[in-house]
Amino acid sequence: MKNTPYQHVDIGAAILEWGGALCITALISSCERAKWNRLTAIQVKYSAAARDVERELLPMAEALSLGVLAWGPLAGGALANAAQPKRREKAKIPPAIQQVAEKLAAISERAGMSSVQLALAWLREKPNVPVPIIGARTAEQMHQVLGASAMNLSKDIVEQIDDIVDIKLGYPHDLISSSYLQRFAFGDPEKILK
Repeated sequence: MKNTPYQHVDIGAAILEWGGALCITALISSCERAKWNRLTAIQVKYSAAARDVERELLPMAEALSLGVLAWGPLAGGALANAAQPKRREKAKIPPAIQQVAEKLAAISERAGMSSVQLALAWLREKPNVPVPIIGARTAEQMHQVLGASAMNLSKDIVEQIDDIVDIKLGYPHDLISSSYLQRFAFGDPEKILK
């Protein structure tokens, strides 16, 4: 049975979820060998509250000239700084995301723009300029989202937002820096000194 282009998209989405950059590059190689259409973009969860993709997926996308579609750019509305988010109760928003939302709100107030506009303008400042997937349900929400396209952020504001959340290095970086691997690779310093 020959795969349809739609099946290729499904395969690519599944591989992204399972294996990150390595699997995406393998998928691109497979497509080239089979003379199929090349993968042209990736879709990732990316916001000021979720920046793990900056570790390997965004650099890979830039190196391979892939577009980036960012879903959840407002963390399900949590970064919109609404008194009562419409999508989910404030009590159900994880504390880490609430902290990011509060810090983003303080920066947006100083910058003279809404939290929505600040969060989306921040995305525009990132390498490979991710395209945000938005879920505006009202005209006012859409107005705020479109307003972000006219906003230019200073380097200082971008750095303030970048400093809100540390990027977790994840595997293999966590393993390499672990005391277990350090002892395994370099030996136990106490035993060496005896």
